[in-house]
Amino acid sequence: MKRFETSIRINKVNLMYKKITAPVVALLSFITITGALASRDMEMKPLATTPMTESVAGNDYRPNSPFSVDRQKKSDSNTDAISMTSESKSLLLRKDGLLSKELELWVNKNGYTLLWNSNRDYIIYNTITLHADSFDNVLNELGKLFDSENYGLVIKQYEVNKVIIIDAQ
Repeated sequence: MKRFETSIRINKVNLMYKKITAPVVALLSFITITGALASRDMEMKPLATTPMTESVAGNDYRPNSPFSVDRQKKSDSNTDAISMTSESKSLLLRKDGLLSKELELWVNKNGYTLLWNSNRDYIIYNTITLHADSFDNVLNELGKLFDSENYGLVIKQYEVNKVIIIDAQ
């Protein structure tokens, strides 16, 4: 009888991480806080950039057409796209942050909207960085990490609508 229960549990875990049509479902967990207030400095500061001078631009880039301005802009946008895709492959949950706020920042950077449907929020006690080859796999890694603690939150991903929902079980 015990052997049968174990095989059912394994099947449930395997099904949990399979992608079935639109939603990807994974469990989340964190230490629960009740009635505790947490705050963070949410001020975002822009990165410092150094403008390119004409002499540097003239030496490094020699256009073959009169549309050099367009080409230069296009190459800049390609580097931005590369940096955006590399950011979407990792998730940083900062120490002393709220789980809902950290996930919301990351989800928004990747073009999704987060809906937090749990009446509890969680403090992150240690900085956690997750890396994967795609946004979906980062969500799966997050689900595996929090599944081990069994706190009862579920992530649902709706790719078509670009929505991530966090529900309590």
